Amino acid sequence: MTNHKKSTEENEKVEVSRFAVSLGLSISEMKIREEKIRAEVFSAKYLDPRFDPGFKKLLGTKDSLRSFLNGVLAPMKIESIEKLHFKNVEKNLYTPEHMQLRMDICAKTADGRHINVEMQKAPLSFIRERILLQESAFVCVAKKEYDLEIAAKYPGDSAEARAAREKFRYDMPHTYAIWICDFNINGSGDGNYHDSWHVYSDSEIRKGRPLPVSEKIKYILIDLEKFNKPYEELENDEDRWLYLLKNAGSAKEDFPKFNDAAIDDAVARIHISETDNETKEAQVACKMSVEEQIGRLALAFVDGKEEGRAEGRAEGRAEGRAEGEHNKAVDIAKKLLASGLDVDFVAKSTGLDVDELKSML
Repeated sequence: MTNHKKSTEENEKVEVSRFAVSLGLSISEMKIREEKIRAEVFSAKYLDPRFDPGFKKLLGTKDSLRSFLNGVLAPMKIESIEKLHFKNVEKNLYTPEHMQLRMDICAKTADGRHINVEMQKAPLSFIRERILLQESAFVCVAKKEYDLEIAAKYPGDSAEARAAREKFRYDMPHTYAIWICDFNINGSGDGNYHDSWHVYSDSEIRKGRPLPVSEKIKYILIDLEKFNKPYEELENDEDRWLYLLKNAGSAKEDFPKFNDAAIDDAVARIHISETDNETKEAQVACKMSVEEQIGRLALAFVDGKEEGRAEGRAEGRAEGRAEGEHNKAVDIAKKLLASGLDVDFVAKSTGLDVDELKSML
């Protein structure tokens, strides 16, 4: 096991242990849960690519990543990618908390576009802010690399070289942030699973010309929860890749051929029969860690619900809050159940009735 993989897995196990303590669960209870997840991973038909090890293995070659990116970029009429190479996925952003941003997949195209692809399973707090923060850090890293390229193109200390470099002082390369979220990211119920964010000028919008201020920074959001096309209705490469991301983890039979070398090779790579034990164990640790994140969301929800009830009673509006609280509880419960948590635990965390929870299974 590489030092990076070992460090990541150990950190995730530490977080899971802390979660057990915060819930009042014993280590033996968490061990039982871990063994259950291990059995699920080792007996599955494919690695679930909604979790980090499976995701990186699915898109772990230049051909598969290029096919995926071209599929996702096509609806936006963005120029297709002919060549690319993988980049270091560890990016450090120094803050008062010395926060480290660990990026899932980073790549750079032959024509200088920088791309970050993220798979997000848990709907973490401040998820929109996290996307903006991570892309901002990614832009700065890309800018630094771009400046080095400009310096190499115009070397020396002559007036001409300095003037040439100065011309590009505030220029930046194209950067794309692609986030695949296994939850509703944009808050709408319109059924559209492909969204994008841009910076617009209010003045231009009032004039009826809502063009982005810059085309060099793009945010592309994929709402996997809204993608529900069956195999027979897949129309393009984006559909095929999203179908794999959403359904590989729950597949009971081998997928039929997609008649595309990059996609079929990727499917073969995540088949459990082709997966080594090290990757399987990394998948177990990742699933435990994601479950811990979702569990923390449940705890935060319970705390917030109690505060809301107290505030509602104080203001005489407790009854008016009940329906909204229940809907939030149901949403959290669905996430917890989907992660494999026991019904009794979910009932305790959300305050919902066990029978109601069983009806969701």
